[in-house]
Amino acid sequence: LEYFKEFKFDSVECIFDDLDVRYNNVWSVSKLLAYDHICDKGDPFIHIDYDVFLWAGIQQRLKNAQVFAQCHEHHSYYWYEIEKFLQHCPKPYLIGKIDPKPLHGINVGIFGGNNLDFIKKYAKSSLDIIFDQENKELFFGENPFEGHWNRAVITEQYSLAAACAYYDIKPELYFKNGWPNNEEANRNKYTHLMGAKHNRGVAEKIEQIANNLNTKQI
Repeated sequence: LEYFKEFKFDSVECIFDDLDVRYNNVWSVSKLLAYDHICDKGDPFIHIDYDVFLWAGIQQRLKNAQVFAQCHEHHSYYWYEIEKFLQHCPKPYLIGKIDPKPLHGINVGIFGGNNLDFIKKYAKSSLDIIFDQENKELFFGENPFEGHWNRAVITEQYSLAAACAYYDIKPELYFKNGWPNNEEANRNKYTHLMGAKHNRGVAEKIEQIANNLNTKQI
C-alpha cells in the first residue's frame, strides 16, 4: 500500500496477491478478478487500465450506460485466432455457446457500467475458462498461438463480446468507429499507450500533458 500514500482513496484492497504466477501469461485474469469483486460491492464502477489516461473525466453517456468500453477491435475473430482457441479449449463457456461467433472483440482499456448482474456473469464465465481444470493445458502448457497475448485478450475482450451477444447487451463505446486516430483521441482527451508504454517520446508527451493538467492548461 506504500504506492497509494499520496492518493486520496477511502480504501485499498489487495485481492489476488496469492494468484499462481503461472497465470502471468494471461495477465487479464487480475482485471477479471477485479470486475468480479467490485460487482459484489453493489455500485456502478469504472475500471481504467494503467496505460490509459482520461484527461477530462468520463462522459455522461458512459456513466448512464448498462455497460461501456473503449471500442470494438474490428475483425479480431481472426487475429485473436478464435478457431484455434476453440480447438485447444475443452471448456470455452459462453464463447462456445454463441453461433455465429462475434466478429469483433471489445477493447476494455476503459470498462464499467450500471448492469452489475451482467458484468458479474461475464466476469465469472471468463474466470471459469481460465480456472477450469479441463483447460489447464491451454493456460499452463505450450502456447498454441502466434502471439503471447492471445489467451489474455480472448478471455477478457473476446469473452466480453460473446457475453454481450449471449445476453443481448449492446455496450456503449467511448469510440464508436473502432480504434481512434490521433486526432480523435486528442479531441476526446483520451490516451491508450498499448505497445508504446516504453517509448521515450510517448513518455515525454504524457509527462508534458500531465504537467499542463497540473497547471490547469489542458
